[in-house]
Amino acid sequence: MNTPTILKSELVAKADRLGELDALVKDATKELETLKKEFKSIGMEHVEGVKFAINLIKGKTTSLDREKMLEELGEEALVRYQKVTEYVSVRVSPR
Repeated sequence: MNTPTILKSELVAKADRLGELDALVKDATKELETLKKEFKSIGMEHVEGVKFAINLIKGKTTSLDREKMLEELGEEALVRYQKVTEYVSVRVSPR
């Protein structure tokens, strides 16, 4: 992995800033989800605010029941269609 040259003090500052932003996003996401839930429970399809309009969109999603497929078809049948995706994540923990 290529690591750019960066001072330790810069990394410390960036780590702290990342943690601050992570906390802000978590708080904002919590409030966002609470408001969305409230709008869904009210059931109005359209609400006009001063700055934004809110529309409730209804839809359906379809998914495959992996456990049922595994039970009925067996592991060998599923492995042929399996897709593995590698990733790297950043975890933020308070000190």
